[in-house]
Amino acid sequence: MSDSKGPDSNRPNPKTPEPQNTPKPQNDPAFGAFILMQATRFAAAGVALYGAALIAQTSAPEPLGTACLIAGAAAFFFLPRQVARAFNAQTKTPDDKDPS
Repeated sequence: MSDSKGPDSNRPNPKTPEPQNTPKPQNDPAFGAFILMQATRFAAAGVALYGAALIAQTSAPEPLGTACLIAGAAAFFFLPRQVARAFNAQTKTPDDKDPS
């Protein structure tokens, strides 16, 4: 039995045009804010998990674990929003009008 598609079926078609206007992440001004928001969320999740691990251990002080858990959870939910607000305030021009 032979393959009906032929041996070159896995190769890309050279006649298919490449997308011309694909934005590169380095040129996007919001890319830095996006990365900072994700890094903030990742670090806050790490602090919250560390707090949970401290609470689960019997040799660690429970108030320290509780504080880490609460601070990490609060940072996880509220810090990325603050980063977005700071970025939006930084990128607004005087010509931008508030819709409200």
